[in-house]
Amino acid sequence: MVVPASAHRKRLNAEDRRRTLIDAAAVVVAEAGYERARVADVAKKVGVTEPVVFQNFGTKAALFEATVEHVADAGENA
Repeated sequence: MVVPASAHRKRLNAEDRRRTLIDAAAVVVAEAGYERARVADVAKKVGVTEPVVFQNFGTKAALFEATVEHVADAGENA
């Protein structure tokens, strides 16, 4: 019997899950720009469904706002 790779994944705590989504969103925006960036692409990069992204951020705008804040904080701490 083959066990899906997803069955071996460790469930992340809320903070780690949000950080993973933000990191993926930063890559997606860098590649496509905000207008063309899709939440589905962020979800795919992380290996979750779109509803998981929306459960964590509510809207595309909120996700990318958190991403900008994260990147700005990282720049200040560099």
